[in-house]
Amino acid sequence: MYCKACGMESRTVDRCEWCKKPFAPQPKAPSGQGQGPQGRIPAQHPSEAVSRHSLPGSSTPPQRRGHTAFIMLGPGSEPDPAAVCKDMSERWPSLGDLTDPRVQRSASTMAFSFLVGELEVVVGRMPVPIPWRGHEFEEECERSWLWRTAAEDLKPQTAHLVVAVCGHGEHLDLVRLLTQTTASIFATSPNAIGVSWYDSNMMVSSRVFLKLAGLLPNLPLHLWINFRVVRNMEGGYAACTTGLAPLGHMEFETLNAPEEPAKIRERLYALAHYVLDHGPVIRDGDTIGETAEERMRIVYSESEFGQPGRVMQLIYPTARR
Repeated sequence: MYCKACGMESRTVDRCEWCKKPFAPQPKAPSGQGQGPQGRIPAQHPSEAVSRHSLPGSSTPPQRRGHTAFIMLGPGSEPDPAAVCKDMSERWPSLGDLTDPRVQRSASTMAFSFLVGELEVVVGRMPVPIPWRGHEFEEECERSWLWRTAAEDLKPQTAHLVVAVCGHGEHLDLVRLLTQTTASIFATSPNAIGVSWYDSNMMVSSRVFLKLAGLLPNLPLHLWINFRVVRNMEGGYAACTTGLAPLGHMEFETLNAPEEPAKIRERLYALAHYVLDHGPVIRDGDTIGETAEERMRIVYSESEFGQPGRVMQLIYPTARR
């Protein structure tokens, strides 16, 4: 069975053996027809509900979770599992002991896995480019404002890696480890071109990723969350975050911001950082802003960008909703 989330072929029937995400029920094929492989990634993240942030002192045990990234490879050798683990240990000594990587090979694929504490890292190499469907490649390139030359730079792509981190832990712990693993693959694999970050539907080049990953243990939100700004029909800007929902929070959106794109991204970045630091403390109807002139209202509503679940709409004082 092919996993819709990561594109890997799995031998299990209820949950992908690579990224550990549960399989969605598959529609029955018409009589006499088979079902081919699923595409690599849906237009939006598949989760239909936003999990609540675990508040301090909560007795609810962490759920088993998983986060995934896809690394695009050009011609060259496959990643060296031992070199990846060595780089991780030297670059981030606070990780502690990593288990020796367990490597599996077949005629056309290679995979390795290892443990970091109670979290499992799985890396699988597929000998083909990411199987984009329809216009997905062009759309993701357009969304990737940190990598404007992605479409051109990815022409040499010949293979890709599926990198998954899973375990009973908090979302931030998992995405930190996924970031560290991805950075070490880039540092030890000269033919690694860039990454498609599943949670944000955004691509980042290897050079930029390595630079931003150096911000750890601080939150490198530009790697995890897409702060997308587009011109609207009224002459202002509309914007949204993509990537907060997989981290357990509502996304932010605004429909008619009077500010310039850089300022809008700065504002959304600060709001995303705030909820990741403090939890879901921004309520429906709250006002935010540093001065009385810029007091903005938060309204819970359905997404205007087609994102699943409810979002926090940011209403500027001069904006008409």
